[in-house]
Amino acid sequence: MQENKLKDKALLKVQSKIWEQKRFIREIESDVEKDNNIDFETIELHLNEALSTLELYEYIKKAIQNYE
Repeated sequence: MQENKLKDKALLKVQSKIWEQKRFIREIESDVEKDNNIDFETIELHLNEALSTLELYEYIKKAIQNYE
């Protein structure tokens, strides 16, 4: 029972981080659409970092879900 509570709590935290990264990615995409004078190298760096972080959180989520 305690393990299930910890698992649920961990999943909630990871899902929160996933939503945060997705929101950040949408903000970056929106900024690119609005501003033509944007530094694309910086945007690419931020976007790649956000996507890598999102991928990591998705992997962690799967690992938690598969933990028994």
